[in-house]
Amino acid sequence: MIGRANSARKLVIVLTDGEPSDIDVSDPLDLVEDARRAAIGLHGRGIDAYGVVLGQPGIQTASRIFGRGNTMMVRRIDDLPGRLSELYFRLARR
Repeated sequence: MIGRANSARKLVIVLTDGEPSDIDVSDPLDLVEDARRAAIGLHGRGIDAYGVVLGQPGIQTASRIFGRGNTMMVRRIDDLPGRLSELYFRLARR
């Protein structure tokens, strides 16, 4: 079938500011923990979650959610295409 590929590896790339939010949760630590558990849940299902963070402020939070090795910071939006290419090659070597 055209367009279908079998792969043992699955990946979700999340483009984020690194600060989770929800309209009905006020505690930021709960939001971070919920997001971290979601990333762990994906990993348990064989799906890697990788956070691409736009800007410096959210990098520590995103590292807590996705793991230090699964987080990349992009300082400026103009840098995004090059950083995504870098991410592709980094992940292809794993």
